[in-house]
Amino acid sequence: PANRDVMMLQFAFGRDVGVATVAENEHYLAIQRSRGGSMDDVVRDEIEAGRSSLDELSSELITGASPTRPDVDRTESAIRILRHLCAHSAEEFRPPVFCMLAWLSWALGRGTAAGVFVGSALAIDPDYGMAQVIEAVLAYRGFPNWAFAQPALA
Repeated sequence: PANRDVMMLQFAFGRDVGVATVAENEHYLAIQRSRGGSMDDVVRDEIEAGRSSLDELSSELITGASPTRPDVDRTESAIRILRHLCAHSAEEFRPPVFCMLAWLSWALGRGTAAGVFVGSALAIDPDYGMAQVIEAVLAYRGFPNWAFAQPALA
């Protein structure tokens, strides 16, 4: 999951966001190593303690709460690569790829395609957490904030 999220955000927003997400993931992995238990335990404990389970930037980007637009060319390239990867992967390895495809499609305003991809992930593994998260984002969020943000003037 940590690598999936790093790749997904780096595809859409570039290297700096990828590097920041890696640092965030290392922070939570260190907590997990010191306390034991699962990453879900760490996240739950952080939330119960009043701390965010994700860095604010990553959380805002994943949920579409940020006005920062993804790089369309990078995102389109990632979708092409991931579709190829998914077509040539064993079924048990497809849910994370389908989730990245779903989120990247949604980030470009392609809600129907995103729904198909998340549905494909859930058909393979109904308990796959990220698929459930993306399904909820699609159902309750509609469009990401950047869909309504004014584009930067050149």
